[in-house]
Amino acid sequence: MLQLLDYVQVGRGRIILSGDITDKHLLIESNNRIRPVPFKDLERVTVCQPKELSLSTGDRLQLKANDKSQDGRKLANGELVTVKEPAPQAHP
Repeated sequence: MLQLLDYVQVGRGRIILSGDITDKHLLIESNNRIRPVPFKDLERVTVCQPKELSLSTGDRLQLKANDKSQDGRKLANGELVTVKEPAPQAHP
């Protein structure tokens, strides 16, 4: 088996930190369980790498997944949003 080291989003809010590949499946680890994902279903898996962005008031972003905002409002894939006020940057 080949060891993967990546971030994968499967469904809402589940992040997988690593997994393995067999001849028929991608094996993912989520919530302390190993789950097989058949290769034919890989189009449902999104592989992401976290990236910090420098944003300013008025910047426009296009959302790439359905989700909920921190205040509970539904957010739609493809929706254009505008930055009202960026969060203050943490200084080490």
